Amino acid sequence: MEPLSLPGPQSPSENSSSVPQKKYRVLVGVTGSVAALKLPLLISQLLEIPGLEVKVVTTERAKHFYNAQEIPVTLYSDVDEWQLWKGRSDPVLHIDLRRWADLMLVAPLDANTLAKLANGICDNLLTCVIRAWDLSKPLLFCPAMNTAMWEHPITAQQVEQLKGFGYTEIPCVVKKLVCGDEGLSSQGLFFQTNFYFMGFIHKGVCLASTQAVEVPWQKCGPLWRM
Repeated sequence: MEPLSLPGPQSPSENSSSVPQKKYRVLVGVTGSVAALKLPLLISQLLEIPGLEVKVVTTERAKHFYNAQEIPVTLYSDVDEWQLWKGRSDPVLHIDLRRWADLMLVAPLDANTLAKLANGICDNLLTCVIRAWDLSKPLLFCPAMNTAMWEHPITAQQVEQLKGFGYTEIPCVVKKLVCGDEGLSSQGLFFQTNFYFMGFIHKGVCLASTQAVEVPWQKCGPLWRM
């Protein structure tokens, strides 16, 4: 299949020798799981993928687990929503972020936010973005919680609810947890040496290495190994 050229933000001259490619915009959501400790590593590894532009939306609880100074991209939280909006004509941040992103990756997704999303609750910036999400664009979520929480029957129901919305689950794997238990965790998938990022491109375009090829995003598998 012939490589698909992604247009730049402006239409350059036909005689231009170098046509800039459109950045693929990934919005990362991070929630209050101890797995958020790995957010700086996740962002740094995403930025190694050619052609990606990354922004982060954080919950307030997630801030306890990482140092914002170690995040080299724009980081949004609840306070930014209200600082930007003062009146009727002002921008609404969760809508602007929804429009900006080509893909959303929620990693880690804690038990509390999982429950909120399954029930349509939108009481912070992250959940508002997801409630307003364009379902024609891919949204990936990576659950992360203690095994006892994961094995509660309601967790499976809530995960299936999100999958029913059209979101894609990045499954947990077995590893030693921070609490010392052996159990299911998202971190084995994201932060081992063989790091995978399941890549999807809106409107049937998948990025593999530095080339873009036409593949329905629903059929994409793990594309990037680091």
